[in-house]
Amino acid sequence: MSVGTGAFSSMEAERGVEVNVVEDDEAFVGYETPKENKNGNVPVSDGDRLTLVTVRNRFSSNHAIGLVGFEIDDDGKDIIEDVSIDVEPPDKSEKDPSSIEDLGNEYDVQSPEKTFKPPGKAQITADIDGISSGQTVDIEVTITVKGTGVAARLFGDTRMFTLEGTGPARIDSLTFNGARNANTDGASGTYTLDFWLVNKNDSDDYITQEREWNGTGNVNSGNGQGNSEINNYRLLAVRFHETNQAFYRPNCGINETDLPWNVGTVVEADGNGNSACNPN
Repeated sequence: MSVGTGAFSSMEAERGVEVNVVEDDEAFVGYETPKENKNGNVPVSDGDRLTLVTVRNRFSSNHAIGLVGFEIDDDGKDIIEDVSIDVEPPDKSEKDPSSIEDLGNEYDVQSPEKTFKPPGKAQITADIDGISSGQTVDIEVTITVKGTGVAARLFGDTRMFTLEGTGPARIDSLTFNGARNANTDGASGTYTLDFWLVNKNDSDDYITQEREWNGTGNVNSGNGQGNSEINNYRLLAVRFHETNQAFYRPNCGINETDLPWNVGTVVEADGNGNSACNPN
């Protein structure tokens, strides 16, 4: 019997199974990486969740494949976070959910292994954290799978691709500075901002504004139009659309549940400047 493996560079065969190397679209164990742009890179924005590799089971009948471990090398940039495995459809014979042991860049899938029958697939996904616009990062994924009569390991440049940052960078930190100003660390690119401003004489009176910001200077200096409308208001929170982040002013009796937006990441700002929250 010949088994297409998806261009493995090394292979262990058991029980007399002969292994031949073929292209992924013909392989019984197929591998897919993210689509590339015209530059040959994978476009991604900071904060995106990305499927790094999809493993497909193209065996016939009920030959299950188990994903037992993998390694991820991001060239020392440390932009890969919160790695997980999703299996479709899940193997109903598993009595307990699998877990992943993080050993740095190596990940062991704890018993029971992530197994899936044909025509199922397993996807290794991760958050991209810390890539800047225009930055490129080389990614290499090494996967270990095993199935009926065959154990395979994928090595080297056969599963390598390059990420290319296409959007604004995530904001590292924000500090409020005065009544309606704030400064950031880590900004790079153009952002759409939301401002939450509360009347300094009436905390029940608030307005929101949307502005474009070029990533330099104060976060509310990108568009001065409408400043005359907010003279009596104090800036309490800022939302960054592209990175799905929001920062709120500390020591003002508010928290993330008070913000008027549904945001993925909400953080208390590092500082409050020299301004009180709502002076009378």
